[in-house]
Amino acid sequence: MKALTFTLEAQGPFDPRRMTYADARREARAYYVGEHGYTSTPKLLTAPVSQYKLGKSKRPAFGLSLAAADMSGYDVCAWRTEACTAACVLVTAGKGVFPSVRKARSLKTRFLAEHPQAFVTLLWHELRAAVRARGGIDFRPNVASDIRWERIAPALLHVRGVRVYDYTKAPAKHREASDTYKLTFSVSERRTSTGEALAYLRGGHNAAVVFATVKGHELPATWQGFDVIDGDLGDSRFDDAPGVVVGLRA
Repeated sequence: MKALTFTLEAQGPFDPRRMTYADARREARAYYVGEHGYTSTPKLLTAPVSQYKLGKSKRPAFGLSLAAADMSGYDVCAWRTEACTAACVLVTAGKGVFPSVRKARSLKTRFLAEHPQAFVTLLWHELRAAVRARGGIDFRPNVASDIRWERIAPALLHVRGVRVYDYTKAPAKHREASDTYKLTFSVSERRTSTGEALAYLRGGHNAAVVFATVKGHELPATWQGFDVIDGDLGDSRFDDAPGVVVGLRA
């Protein structure tokens, strides 16, 4: 199965202003209401109050929660490994949530895959509305995915009042971080992963490492010679100092 990010990159990039908001709304309504029996068109963004980790951030943090791995019929994580798929919160927890939630995540992912221009236009408008309502916000477009938004819809990374951050398993050569898009490399069991993490760290970017540390206990002070900070205190990574390891508890 070809990863969704590569399919969308071949079609894009998508400028949110290329389609009117009204046309995007009509397309979404036809998809959700006409094709799938919804009574209205749901929001694309996950608000801080609806996701535990997002809600812990000091600045309002919104996320885009697609169906993880290939649960929607589209693979949203091009660089995922067997272990990270097995441990993914939206894969493991997703099996226990209400069927309506699983359906919503799956339909949202398929809407992106099948109607990318309308999706990007609506997401852009939702981000701007969140800024108007909450002031400055943080935005994580890959809560359980690894889409290269810098290639698919770069305009989403430059919305006034929005700071964008993500975790990724892609080596640095495959991603483009910027002043408005902060990427944290996520270390996996892949043999090359530690070296790829060190490349991020030495380049002034950050890497996330999961430690076998029990909740309530201190994380190691360093990893591979780099300082470790507690990544469980909040989700947003935008305020992290450069060149540090984001420690997470298993």
